Amino acid sequence: MAGGDLIEVSLCPCGEEPRGRYREMHAIGVRCRELVVAHVRRRFGPHRYAGRFAADVEDIVQKCYQKLLGPSGLDSFTPKPEREQRDAFQAWLWTVVCSHCNNKLKYFKIRPIGAVDFDDLPERCTTTTPEEEFVRTLLREMNQRAVAAVERSWRAKGPEWGERFDAILPLVYAKEADSSRALRQLGIKAGHLRRLKGLLTHDIRSHVRGEVREGLRLTPEMDSATIERRIDQEITDLFDAAYPEGDVPYTFWSDDDDHPPDPEANPNPDPNRQGEQPEATP
Repeated sequence: MAGGDLIEVSLCPCGEEPRGRYREMHAIGVRCRELVVAHVRRRFGPHRYAGRFAADVEDIVQKCYQKLLGPSGLDSFTPKPEREQRDAFQAWLWTVVCSHCNNKLKYFKIRPIGAVDFDDLPERCTTTTPEEEFVRTLLREMNQRAVAAVERSWRAKGPEWGERFDAILPLVYAKEADSSRALRQLGIKAGHLRRLKGLLTHDIRSHVRGEVREGLRLTPEMDSATIERRIDQEITDLFDAAYPEGDVPYTFWSDDDDHPPDPEANPNPDPNRQGEQPEATP
């Protein structure tokens, strides 16, 4: 390539990818641009408002980029020292895009759109595409394999762990589950139940993440943090593909309270289960 075609390559504010190469320079990197497009499509794609604004998606995306390059745009982003830069920037980017979409929606509400009143347009389309159904089935089967594997692991520890699995599994998949039945069945206190639920959730998540990792193209130079981020992104992409409208049903992936007890903090660990803390005595 001729020397005149080369320009200085700078990093996206996320700190992890270039904004472009040679003559193709963008406001942000590829992955962050994908996040912008995905959010705009979720708000104004063909599945929303009877597809009336689907043709405006590209224009809305470009206006987002213009906003990022204008006053109070990228120059206003200042990551907090205690927060990882990629995570901080993508959270900031989401708020900017969300605000822009909200303003655009207000404009659409007052803009003439023919004989149909805006309030008469269906907000969401209830039909799903074959591609969405395929990915939903993929996620469901992946989860079923993880639950089956964890069930075998827990039951192998003895009848007590099998009973725990049966009592706690429904709590993992319910947003507002009633834990009173599990407490009575197991004869334990609420704190102990929360720890057991955390352990079961962690085990299922770990199995799913392991299966996702097996399908990724990883290189030897990738460190563990990079690999974990790749796994996170792959899972996010799967849910975005399965539920592009953003109306994801509740799953335990929606619950960030996944902190299994520290085995080192347990003075009397169960030899069959490192990581569980015994119930405190009053």
